[in-house]
Formats: sequence, C-alpha cells, structure tokens
Amino acid sequence: MSEVLKMANDLGEKIKLSDEFLNYQNAKTEHDNDAELQTMVGEFNLKKMSVMQEMKNEPRNEEKIQKLQEEMRSVYAEIMKNNVMIEYMQAKEDIEKLVNDIYSVINFYVTGKEQSCDPSQCESCGGGCHQ
Repeated sequence: MSEVLKMANDLGEKIKLSDEFLNYQNAKTEHDNDAELQTMVGEFNLKKMSVMQEMKNEPRNEEKIQKLQEEMRSVYAEIMKNNVMIEYMQAKEDIEKLVNDIYSVINFYVTGKEQSCDPSQCESCGGGCHQ
C-alpha cells in the first residue's frame, strides 16, 4: 500500500473517532430505534406514495391530490419537530460538513484551486452545503 493510501486510511480512522462522527452514530442509533419517529416516517412514506400514485391516475383528481399533499406536509412537519429527528439532522449535517471540508483541502492540493461556494451552481456542485 502506498504511503498516501495509508495516510487516507489513517484519516478515515481519525474521522471515525471524531466528535462529529460519534455524535452522528449516536443520533442515527436513536433515530433508528425511536419507534414513534419510525412510525411517523413510515406514515410519511405511505402518504408520499399515495400522492405519486394519485398523480398518475387519469383523469387526475386535483382535489384529492391536494388533500393528500396537505396530509403529507402535516406528517412531515410533525417529523421535523421531533427532537430525535432534529438531533439526527444536525449530526448528519455536521459530519457531512467535516467530510466536505476535508475534501476541499485535498482538492486544493490536487487542483491548486480553493473550492468556493457559488450558490448559483448548487445543483451541479454536489458539495452538500445545504445553503
């Protein structure tokens, strides 16, 4: 194994020991084990599938689609108020930021260019900055 790959493996091990990664792992475990939250997520997914199915029907029943979308948004709002989900989303954002920051440093040394965020390029960027 080359020295650079060994250093990359070492970095991966350091990331696994970082507060960001440990917080994410803990939040993910709580998220996955929260029965109430998982029930709401399942309900949201069913509502989403119902909306998609109803949109395929011909003729489209716009009133029914609107009602289903409102129900879906209501369940989503409840999910996003859940403390376990809030902590999970924050921990996920933190670990993604760490990984993206590491990528930016490596990219700088490979390309000689600092990666900058151009909000007009968000769709093509893939950086996951969540702006």
